[in-house]
Amino acid sequence: MNMLTLKGGGVKGIIHAKILDALSMDSDFVRENFDFFAGTSIGGINCIALASGRFSPKDLVNIFINEATSLFSQNPNWFLGLAQDKYTRFGIDHFLREKIGSLKMYELEKPTVVFSYDMINDKYRIWSSIDQKNKKSRSFSCSGCDICSTNLFP
Repeated sequence: MNMLTLKGGGVKGIIHAKILDALSMDSDFVRENFDFFAGTSIGGINCIALASGRFSPKDLVNIFINEATSLFSQNPNWFLGLAQDKYTRFGIDHFLREKIGSLKMYELEKPTVVFSYDMINDKYRIWSSIDQKNKKSRSFSCSGCDICSTNLFP
């Protein structure tokens, strides 16, 4: 069994996509060579995108190149000490709703796990496409919760 594991790092997630794109001879390379996907933060979002079958590594590279400034925009109030969050959620939330939409975890083509920290409920979460209690969770919700971890480790 081959597992693709991707870590967080915000816009540095383009590195995941660039390496996978360089290894790809065609757009199905990732889904043909990896049996399981796991990630956190942007790595979790990349894993969900790739496991969905809707995106190739090249698609992700293009998204990072063309949309990075809107996806990862800094919160102007953070510099003034008026906000806890260094980055706004608007761009990443818009992207997730538009591109991932209502896709459920069980609808992913490959088993996928996303590790996250839910700041609202102050607990760690493991979102899994094969765990029955998370099976019907929207992928957008899983990766949206996960993106909160960037606020803990700026």
